[in-house]
Amino acid sequence: MNFSYFVWSFLALLVACGSPADIETAKNAPSASTTSSDPILNGMNQAIFDSPSKLSVRVDRATYLYEQEMYDQALRDVSYALTIDSTDVSLYHLKADIQLDYYQSREAIKTLEKAIALYPGRLPSYLKLAEFYHVLTQYDQSISVVNQVIGKDQQNAEAYFMLGMNFRAMQDLPRAKASFQRAVELDADLTDAWIILGNIYEEAQDPMANQYYQNAVNTAPENVAALHSLAFYLQNHERIIPAIDIYSRINQLDPQYEDAYLNTGILYLSVDSFRLAQEHFNILKKINPANAFAHYYSGLTSELSDNVEAARQSYEIALRLSPNYEKAKLALAELNQSDK
Repeated sequence: MNFSYFVWSFLALLVACGSPADIETAKNAPSASTTSSDPILNGMNQAIFDSPSKLSVRVDRATYLYEQEMYDQALRDVSYALTIDSTDVSLYHLKADIQLDYYQSREAIKTLEKAIALYPGRLPSYLKLAEFYHVLTQYDQSISVVNQVIGKDQQNAEAYFMLGMNFRAMQDLPRAKASFQRAVELDADLTDAWIILGNIYEEAQDPMANQYYQNAVNTAPENVAALHSLAFYLQNHERIIPAIDIYSRINQLDPQYEDAYLNTGILYLSVDSFRLAQEHFNILKKINPANAFAHYYSGLTSELSDNVEAARQSYEIALRLSPNYEKAKLALAELNQSDK
């Protein structure tokens, strides 16, 4: 990248008293004067060019680059930001997030350990480290870190939630349930904990699942994941109208939410409301023409409506999109066989 003389002069002054690692980081920082085809990034580049020592603009660009999955450049920016303020714990968290997504898990763990060493009493850093260990399937290490949190704060709901996540991943469902239940006792607004409790009880065919899903919705009436969990539970227990009503709420909140259109269409199909079913599959096809399920169920609806040619076309499209889609294969084969 082409650095301007101004930026190089500034960097030289900034890192004159820094460590060799800091100097190397500064040299590798993205150029503030680089021109991009992205107007948002261009604006951030200009902001850094205008105020190269301003921490917020450097963090903004690091965050944006991270969101765009430009991990290498994002890491350079956040590392440079740490040369400006090495005491800002949020920078360590951001750097660890980038490293984890950039398949630098060992470095991510070390970064969080630095944050903890800097602020030994800051529990969110411990919880983030526990989360990272969980993501890396190092459950024992995650539990060990969580226990450190509980040792410092026995009323920490997030710590019990993370315990539950680990126990669930280890297939220790009794301890998972106990942990999630303790979490919601301490914080009844933990929507994700209610949803997972619903999942666990539903898998055990325990009707308490319904109440847990309802609790999730009560804590967050506009949370699409909570609404979907409850709707899908009702759908699987043949409570068709309530399920359709909730899917409709989801699509009011998020008109692009594909599964709600798909499941609503399937529910209408189950009660022979072919017109309404087809309407929802058509909406889904407009939102995502590459959704093989939409084309398959559209074909099934056409076939049940005695529109054989439309059904055949839909099955063929579904198979072009997903060649191993067994239901579509079978449906098309049976349709072709019936024509002979």
